[in-house]
Amino acid sequence: FVAGLSTVLGRADGHNAVVARQRVWSALVADATPYNFGAAAHDGGSLPWSIVQLGLSATEPQHPPAVTGGDGDRPLDRSVVDRVRATLRRALAREELPDVPLLCAEEVDRSCAPWGLLSEDKQATLIAGIEVAVDLAPLDESAQAHHDLSRHIQARLRKEAYVLHARRYLVNGGPVHPRQQHVVDELAAFCRPYL
Repeated sequence: FVAGLSTVLGRADGHNAVVARQRVWSALVADATPYNFGAAAHDGGSLPWSIVQLGLSATEPQHPPAVTGGDGDRPLDRSVVDRVRATLRRALAREELPDVPLLCAEEVDRSCAPWGLLSEDKQATLIAGIEVAVDLAPLDESAQAHHDLSRHIQARLRKEAYVLHARRYLVNGGPVHPRQQHVVDELAAFCRPYL
């Protein structure tokens, strides 16, 4: 699967290469590897990256959230109960909400959907996104991208004015002023908001 991602995320010069890339992507979507990666996060199996370092979870292996409530602020650490409570608090017209069992089922689906946990194409897209995201390091000039798409995105990021502006304020990798530390921290863990 990861080798196929190299083709999908790699260079495609010409129509034949684009068609080949699409064919490989279709095969990757049908592959069980993305689902197995998700299962490996729960049973302590070997993943090609750390879900803690990526900021997806506070613990590895991923533990099922407690039914009584979640204690983390990371997206995969919140329990369904906390999510349903938040929906009930935000609801302006409670009579328009479905019954609690249906609300729970909808909340499970809603919380799974953006993480690529419901369908094969989204699972494969999530894995491809993680592969690209871990390559992005706008502050590290020596960072080498593994995929052609990552190289293009990295080049654009380095040209972005806000990244260059933030770089000017760095002294030996640290901020000039303490209020700039959050900018430095965000740029150092650049992929976290995109995952």
